[in-house]
Amino acid sequence: MFFTHSESNMRVFLGVLMALIVKGDERVDGILGGSVLLRCNCSERDTAKQFKWQMGEEKLVFRYNGTTSSFNGTYKGRSKIFLSENRENCSLLLTNITADDKGQYICIFHDEAYQRSEVNLIISGESFTPEPVIAPTSETPTRHRYLKFFPIMMVLALSLFFWSRWNNSRRLLRRREVELDA
Repeated sequence: MFFTHSESNMRVFLGVLMALIVKGDERVDGILGGSVLLRCNCSERDTAKQFKWQMGEEKLVFRYNGTTSSFNGTYKGRSKIFLSENRENCSLLLTNITADDKGQYICIFHDEAYQRSEVNLIISGESFTPEPVIAPTSETPTRHRYLKFFPIMMVLALSLFFWSRWNNSRRLLRRREVELDA
């Protein structure tokens, strides 16, 4: 199939845009000694399969295999998962935050496919007296839940725009060919 130069550019542009959209971590700010909630909505989670939180690609924080759950290492005694209150809420509460907690956290679960939700935890040095944290529910609004659709809508709008321009240029080219043939 033959593609014009502008159509080829459009395909490259949309491919790069989609790659940028797919990668999007939520950022959470925490204070040394404080508490943070790392959100993970797992409303479509397959409860028969494993669910876990990890820090980076290798350090296991929490694992739930359907019957048993456990926190690893320094997370024991200062972390909480909300599955017992709401099976659709896989959020992780970290208390008494330390400098070592800084980094990327990944919530991993299965629905019909493998799912990942990434949260980047930023720590600042000021300490404070922790406030009580209310357990989130599936009704708790999350910033990233709504923002996920904006880039998709932008890609669709740009795709429609470029397709209509390409289609118009094809129609003009056909008219010129018909005029030349006549």
